[in-house]
Amino acid sequence: MRKVSFTLTWNKISFLKQFCFLRNELPLLYFLFEKIYDFKIMENQKIEIIPYLSFKGNCEKAIEKYIRAFGGEILFLSRWSKINSEARPAQIGKVMHAEFLLGGTRVAAGDSFDCEEENASVKLMIHLDSQEEASRVISILSEGGEILSPLKPHPAPDDGGCGSIIKDNFGFTWIITCPNPAKQK
Repeated sequence: MRKVSFTLTWNKISFLKQFCFLRNELPLLYFLFEKIYDFKIMENQKIEIIPYLSFKGNCEKAIEKYIRAFGGEILFLSRWSKINSEARPAQIGKVMHAEFLLGGTRVAAGDSFDCEEENASVKLMIHLDSQEEASRVISILSEGGEILSPLKPHPAPDDGGCGSIIKDNFGFTWIITCPNPAKQK
């Protein structure tokens, strides 16, 4: 049995609509209209994936540090209060939810007091334009943290760039990359 691939284009959809209408196939016509509607919605939909970082009471300090490293601004910040803290006094005054820009990337964060594990499974990768800028950012992120891998050229065949891995004092791992000056001519 031969497998046939069929891609719907607007010309094919128009033909199928006319075909169904002429043959009085209303159930098929309704089905097609539903699929066309779903197709147009998905085609025009823009999805933005926003990283959400959870902290254990030091979210605001982390945001300030990240904005100092990468530039950006706080777009929204709400705090835990007596009304919404579910009787957890340690939460009061801490960040309930924040959205901020790092460069041109939207990031969200909050102090989550029910979070037990470290943020080991998520790594944040940032591409920078120069080795100097990468070194500046690495210096800021490693304050109170640890440089797991110093800034050095990637191994071949990826040796057109350099990279460093830092675990910051908030438990997040950052991969900082930049062009390899030795390979840029």
